[in-house]
Amino acid sequence: MLASIVSHLESAEAAESCFLIRNTKDFDDSNIRELLSQCNCEFLGRFDHGLRYI
Repeated sequence: MLASIVSHLESAEAAESCFLIRNTKDFDDSNIRELLSQCNCEFLGRFDHGLRYI
């Protein structure tokens, strides 16, 4: 799943984006956060944080 997201982010022309997922056990990792950050994408692990983001 992460590879698909990164691939999309690299091909998209969005100024900013977010990755919203409740599965923080598998995805809340400093390496993943750094990878997403390089694609101008913010990691969000809670829906209320996603709501604030938008």
